[in-house]
Amino acid sequence: MRTPIIVLLSTLLFPLGLLGNQIAQFDPAPLPELSVQSYGASVVGGDRVILISGGLPDSPSRAGFVQDAGEGMLYRLKEDASEWEAFSLAENVAFSASVIHEGRMIQVGGIGSGAALDQVAALEIIEDGSVRTEILPALPEPLAMAAAAVHDGKLVVVGGVHSLDPLILNEQVFELSLAELELGWTQRDSQFPPRILPAAVTHLNRLVVAGGWTPDSAGEGWHARSDIWSFRTEGSQSTDPWAALMEAPEPLGDVSLFSVGQSHLMGVNIPVESTVERLEAIFSEDRENHHIVKSYHIITDEWYNFDQAEGIENKTAATNWKVTERTGFKTISKQVPVVLSWLPDGERIEATELWFDAAKGRVGFLDYLVVGFYLAVMIYLGLYYAKKEKNSADYFVGGRNVPWWAAAISAQATGASAITMMAIPALVYMESLRYVGYILLGIIPVIINAIFFIPILRRLNLFSVYEYLEKRFGIVVRLCGALAFMTTQIVGRMGVVVMLPAMALSAVTGINVYACIVVAGLVSMIYTTLGGISSVIWSDVIQFAIMLGGAILCIFLVIARVDGGFGTFLDVSSTYNKWQLFEFSFDLTQPVFYLLLIFAPAISFQTLSDQPFVQRISAVKDVKSAQKATLWNFLWAVPVQIAMWVVGIALFVFFKDYPGKLDPTLATDTVFPQFIAGQLPAGIMGLLIVGIIAAAMSTLDSSMNSVATVFVTDFYKRFKKSATERQCLRLARIITVLSGVLGIGSAILITTMNLVSAQETFVRILALFLGGFPALFALGLLSRRTNSIGGFAALFGSVGLVYWLQTYTSVHWVLFQGSAFVFALTFGYIVGWLTGGTRKDLTGLTVWDLNMHKGNTGNADSGS
Repeated sequence: MRTPIIVLLSTLLFPLGLLGNQIAQFDPAPLPELSVQSYGASVVGGDRVILISGGLPDSPSRAGFVQDAGEGMLYRLKEDASEWEAFSLAENVAFSASVIHEGRMIQVGGIGSGAALDQVAALEIIEDGSVRTEILPALPEPLAMAAAAVHDGKLVVVGGVHSLDPLILNEQVFELSLAELELGWTQRDSQFPPRILPAAVTHLNRLVVAGGWTPDSAGEGWHARSDIWSFRTEGSQSTDPWAALMEAPEPLGDVSLFSVGQSHLMGVNIPVESTVERLEAIFSEDRENHHIVKSYHIITDEWYNFDQAEGIENKTAATNWKVTERTGFKTISKQVPVVLSWLPDGERIEATELWFDAAKGRVGFLDYLVVGFYLAVMIYLGLYYAKKEKNSADYFVGGRNVPWWAAAISAQATGASAITMMAIPALVYMESLRYVGYILLGIIPVIINAIFFIPILRRLNLFSVYEYLEKRFGIVVRLCGALAFMTTQIVGRMGVVVMLPAMALSAVTGINVYACIVVAGLVSMIYTTLGGISSVIWSDVIQFAIMLGGAILCIFLVIARVDGGFGTFLDVSSTYNKWQLFEFSFDLTQPVFYLLLIFAPAISFQTLSDQPFVQRISAVKDVKSAQKATLWNFLWAVPVQIAMWVVGIALFVFFKDYPGKLDPTLATDTVFPQFIAGQLPAGIMGLLIVGIIAAAMSTLDSSMNSVATVFVTDFYKRFKKSATERQCLRLARIITVLSGVLGIGSAILITTMNLVSAQETFVRILALFLGGFPALFALGLLSRRTNSIGGFAALFGSVGLVYWLQTYTSVHWVLFQGSAFVFALTFGYIVGWLTGGTRKDLTGLTVWDLNMHKGNTGNADSGS
């Protein structure tokens, strides 16, 4: 039972009830009718095309397959939906397991000339209007009424029947590597009961097999199945990659499944009667089907029925095709489901697009008031600190007089960003804590960092971290590092951290996405340009408090709304293993503990090579304060990370309890904003919207200030020795504005991309372009032998390695940065040693040469 407090919270905070999805919106007008034989026709969709092939004039029976197959035809519907094109085939094949791959329709087995076939053919329509057929390796044995999908680069075939008289069902799973056809088919025993006419679809990195029909033990009767199975090669915890999922509420039979969004499967052609006396009844045009569109959410393992829909009570098949524009709806390369219904006369098909319209949360006056007040406070901070700035030292490092605790909180808020506020809860919601549990391994490197490395950098009185690279490796390495940093910040980091919350808030509230981007970007630009690092740090302190408080509030709100309260929260999260912190398998496609432990030292050097962090330790008054800021930066990460992890788990429990409240068309990264906009009342929603905006702005302001610092310090002051403080300060503000404008433009551009996970995308970009830079600092601080040639080798070698890992391997993305660090460190050291090492004065630049600055508290201003 719920406690009285939770009941009270639920009553007070949810007076408006729960918003949910509305049924699909149909658009049948532009899609014409089609004449085709209805028994066993294959329907597949792809990039701007739908293909239909095969079909028999009569229904198969237990006495055998149909002898007269009729003429073989292939029909194509192009994206403009103006007409169907018909193409003759050399042979008519029905009941094949068909998929579309790289523009070709692959037919596996099927019925032809009155028998099951073992042939596998790839059909491609060429420019002269004919169909080119490529014969692929034949199946190990004839097979019909099976299902196929492309998973992990392999054509996978499940279910089906080898013969009807006598009845011999297929009990194998067949796999064919599409990249290595010469290897032929492999087969393994099926882990689920044999069946005919199952559905198979690949979604969210797994193959899902659902439904089908199974014969009874006595004779002619058949039973519709409701079980669902998942096949996942990556990250499997045992030798058996198959796992049983939650059964459907009613039998699915020969359901036709299609994917919607990033995590939903939906099905039509679901029979009302779960048992039939004869095989022919399964194919009967008089068979009654449910009027519902049934939805299955892969992440929460829950089913949900959409409202009734017209037309799908008939015999139907469904697929997806990718379109860019359709009758009033404008999308960018969007997958749209298409349902094809055989009309009762058996001679015509109607094709209907399916659009899903989810209810959006309404942002009211009180919410706008909360957001407006927050933005006004941020601008006030910029105006306040603008009056105190007299030189570039004030603008870049706050006159080196910032309290260490404020610098620590600001560093954490900068590192958190919208990635933490949205992507990490979404990641835990999808998987478990194992994706972020590795952060706990960082405490030892942080302590080492604070004791040994921070004093070196702080005593050098740096404005830009790349000043160290020149002292250690030379001017070219410094400029390469500075240029890579600025490019990555503007093109990657700033764009992602603004785009993510803007798209999410727009999707769930209806606010214009470009307005979200421009407003957040302009306000950040204003107070950062005016107040420099001081306004950035103190705004970050406020933003950190909002993020942490909003996350904690959200946890209580979610638990208050879940049926069963805290007990259900613990029970469901434990049942689905959401609390798993580490992955102890040896599967490199997962964030395995052993490699994370090896890569943990890279965390400290990633921090040292991070310009926003170095600016903060340079903004405190002395070495001891810098060490405190370094340690507390990590310690402040603990409550924030834990809060975001628990938010992700809480969202999983909530949407498992209310699966119909998710918009199936939205990206998984929007799950937190979906809860905020759809389930919270006015005022509270505004507060949590501020939390998301604050998460983005805390990173955006730091990026703009850091880009300005690097440009002025590493380029302008480095080559114009006569530059005055007034010139530097004015240029810093100009570059801040320019970087802000470019960052806003980058965010607008990235909105056109369909990112499955913003966290993964962000890590991939950083690992590719900046993955080797932490190794440069490790080489410089730890080794006397390395030199500029070794530094170049480390830098460009890491780029090549990460590109190879991302392109040609299945190594998990969490391991990219650690792999880049280890490779660059090793390769750079070897090259430096082979090329004679360094002969320059290293006093004060390595942990072995600390004679310089021993008594220096670090109060002097830095030059370049």
